[in-house]
Amino acid sequence: LLHERHHAPAQLVIHMGDRDVRASVQGATVSLDMGAVHFDLVHMGIDLAKITLEQQDGLFMLEDLRVGFADIGDEPPSVNQLSTFGPMFERHPAFADGMNVHLVHIESRTRIIMKSHERGVGPTQACGSGACAVVALLTRAGLTCEAVDVVVPGGLLNVTAPMGKPVT
Repeated sequence: LLHERHHAPAQLVIHMGDRDVRASVQGATVSLDMGAVHFDLVHMGIDLAKITLEQQDGLFMLEDLRVGFADIGDEPPSVNQLSTFGPMFERHPAFADGMNVHLVHIESRTRIIMKSHERGVGPTQACGSGACAVVALLTRAGLTCEAVDVVVPGGLLNVTAPMGKPVT
């Protein structure tokens, strides 16, 4: 949008809070370097004293759900599930600053369906940083390949999460 409507250069840096996101426009494709994904729960501000997490295959069990702070169900996530789990986990006492919630269905090792509930906003059409975090978690757990198509209500995101390198 910045490039197309406001004549921003094809290579630019977008300042987002305390981080910079590098963007590159090539025809109809926009690539973003969202930075490194962190897996340390304490780094994310999660109060481990208020929840019980059991680690399993790089993911966790929380409230009888298998999570990497995303629900991985047998069917694509529904709007009803998002309206239930989104607010419940966004305001869970363990997350002092709130938490974005992403419900995920793995269609294949290269394609997932994701619905997002962003803290303070509610359901959204897409969440680029959430898609990067989800793909990094799933790749780390061995459930997907490093390059994954993420289907969100707003369209399709192509995410690459090479292990040991920053996610793009």
